[in-house]
Amino acid sequence: MPKFFTSTGEYKDLMHEAPNPSFEAIHLISFLLVRFNSICKKCQLDVQQLYILAFILFEGENTETDQKMLLRGDVTRLLKTVYGSTDNQVSQWVSDLCSKGFLDEVTLSSSQNSAVFTAKKGRKALLLSKNGSAKVSFYIRELMKLRDDMVKKKDFLVAPGMSSCGPFGSGILLFMSLASRPDGSALTHTSQPEGT
Repeated sequence: MPKFFTSTGEYKDLMHEAPNPSFEAIHLISFLLVRFNSICKKCQLDVQQLYILAFILFEGENTETDQKMLLRGDVTRLLKTVYGSTDNQVSQWVSDLCSKGFLDEVTLSSSQNSAVFTAKKGRKALLLSKNGSAKVSFYIRELMKLRDDMVKKKDFLVAPGMSSCGPFGSGILLFMSLASRPDGSALTHTSQPEGT
C-alpha cells in the first residue's frame, strides 16, 4: 500500500478504504462532467439543445403524421426552470436546431392547436424532424455506452488514492446497475424512433 511522508515526519497510508464524502462528490462531478461534455461534443450540440430534442421526443404530443410536437412557449418555460435560461438563450438554441434541420418551427391554426394540444393554447410549436429523432437516438446510445462502462469498470468512479467507492459512487453504481437492462430500455420509456 503506498505511503506518504507527513509534515510531522510520520509515514501514513496513502490508500484509504473510501474517500471523504466531500472529495468524492468533487471527483464524481468532475468525472461525469468531462464525460458528458465529450458526449455533447460528439453530438455537436449544447446539452440544452439535446435536452430540448429529447424532451420533445419523450414528452411531446403526437401529430396526425405521427411526429412529436411541443408548444414553443412550453420549451421556453422548461429551459428557464431547468437551466435558468433567458428568452434570448432559448431563442438561439431553437433557431440553431431549426437551421440544422433537427426541428421545424410551425405556426398552428386554432383547429390544429385543438387537434394536437387539447388543454393548451399556443400559436407557435416545435416539430421534431427525423434528423432530430436520430440525434436523440445517437445521444441515448452514447449515454448507454457511458453507463455500461461505469458498470463494467467500477474503478472509474473510485477517487485517486482510494481503494473503493464511497457512498456517492456506490449509489451511482447501484442506480446504474439497476438501470442496466439488456435491451437498453431503462433510459427510454418510449420506443426508439423509426429509422434510427
